Amino acid sequence: MASIIKNQILKHLSKFTKNLTPDRINISTLKGEGELANLELNEQILMELLDLPTWLRLSKAVCNKVQIKIAWTKLKTIPICVFLDEVEVEMETCDEPRKPSNTSQMPSYSSGGKYGFTDRVVDGISMSINSVTVNFKSHAFQASIQISRILVNSCTPNWAKATDLRHSRVKDTIQDALIIFKEVEWQTLRIEANAIASKDKSFTTTPLRLISNQAKIRISIKKSLNDCSMLATKLQFNLDDLLWVLTDSQLKAMLLFMKSLKQIIEKSSEQTKRLAGEKVKKQSSMDKPPPSRQNRKSSPSQTAESAMNKLFAKLDIKETSYHLYTGRLDLHLCDDTTADKAHNRHIEGGAMQVTLYKLSLDHYPFHPAGSDRKHWAKYDDGMAARQAWVKQLFSSFTEDF
Repeated sequence: MASIIKNQILKHLSKFTKNLTPDRINISTLKGEGELANLELNEQILMELLDLPTWLRLSKAVCNKVQIKIAWTKLKTIPICVFLDEVEVEMETCDEPRKPSNTSQMPSYSSGGKYGFTDRVVDGISMSINSVTVNFKSHAFQASIQISRILVNSCTPNWAKATDLRHSRVKDTIQDALIIFKEVEWQTLRIEANAIASKDKSFTTTPLRLISNQAKIRISIKKSLNDCSMLATKLQFNLDDLLWVLTDSQLKAMLLFMKSLKQIIEKSSEQTKRLAGEKVKKQSSMDKPPPSRQNRKSSPSQTAESAMNKLFAKLDIKETSYHLYTGRLDLHLCDDTTADKAHNRHIEGGAMQVTLYKLSLDHYPFHPAGSDRKHWAKYDDGMAARQAWVKQLFSSFTEDF
């Protein structure tokens, strides 16, 4: 019996790991608990799962200890719980944009075929991670990101923790699609970046540091029921109050980092635009009109199905989008404590404070120019009034071009 359970776990975990064998799994058959040590994760699958941009490459990912808790008799309602202790990740920039991890839109970690029981179990997994350390390297600088106390849970459409996994999915039988709701939250985030020593001794920078408190990411994923392919994603990044202090040298360092990444990001963006056409084309084919249901009596199951379809239409994700929301952002700019004789200062100890309340940024990377924007976040009458003007300008531009 223990061997069968090991093989079942191995079948699902082997896609996310490398060189995992049953003899490395210490499992309790009766309690439904398993344990792994010194696990090496599959970089290609992680890049696909995290949807990393093609100017970034994940070169290494390891975890020192993993614990798994599985309720074998309640897999439909209770999620598989995965507890990770310490995760170490190494990332680097690419000289040229790498090939996308998966160009078929169908996740390579899916079971294959139509969306079924195995996919529901994998999508419902909850995770708890003590700490994640990401070491980032490029030609101009190196950085480290430390995140502690990470929780990943399935949620209801109202973003409450789902006590029943069946409440974390909304299915539409007309489009043959469903939406999954996940929430990621952490306790602290620390980012530190420093320039790599260069031959130019006259230009020195100070390490750039950013520490933030509790934050959360809400993720809505739209999938096809026919082939499990990912159709669209909505990612909401919610930050609490944030305080950031920057000196002259730190501001110069940040500009240097951005300049060093500009060229490769532009190349990656051009590559993404070429692949966006296929994604938009497939998404538009999913938005088909509902079939006629005249002269048909509604059974209780059809009534429930109709209610679910209406809820799906309300929550539908028309296209991939990214959103950032902050409560209060305090940015302090001040002089360095050490005097620089080469710089002619008019004021000693100068400082400036910038405070932003309820900052909101919305990005739709695959939105066709001039198309309808009614499904955009916070769409109002002002945006609707400008729509005709925008279409006129776009038509004039295409004619001239």
